[in-house]
Amino acid sequence: MRIVALVCAVLIVTSGCKHSQQFVSSVSLVSHKWIEHTVWKLSYNHREWGNRTFEVFFGDNGRLVCFNLYDTTPYNDEWELHDDKIILYFNNRDAVYEAVVFDDEVLVGTAHSYIGGTWNWIAQRYK
Repeated sequence: MRIVALVCAVLIVTSGCKHSQQFVSSVSLVSHKWIEHTVWKLSYNHREWGNRTFEVFFGDNGRLVCFNLYDTTPYNDEWELHDDKIILYFNNRDAVYEAVVFDDEVLVGTAHSYIGGTWNWIAQRYK
């Protein structure tokens, strides 16, 4: 069942269709508490950079700790949660990762940066 749900999320993001609230599971979107103090494994395949995987820690007050060798400014990474959308900012906000909050275990989205263009990514809750 989880695979089917994950495939549905990927199809929603890649098709560009507007999603409905029914895809958001039991996540309480009113509060940030469900994501604070969690670690996620983020993965993507970029046409120039290849496959990359790294971990991120969602701290208090939008503080994001990134364990990525390619993050040139790890001291100022941030995250925001707006309704059913999460936004991650890396490298002085040059790289922006946006995702639909699928559930409290999976995030699926698109990233963009001045240097890298646009690419798809997925994150799975690790801890």
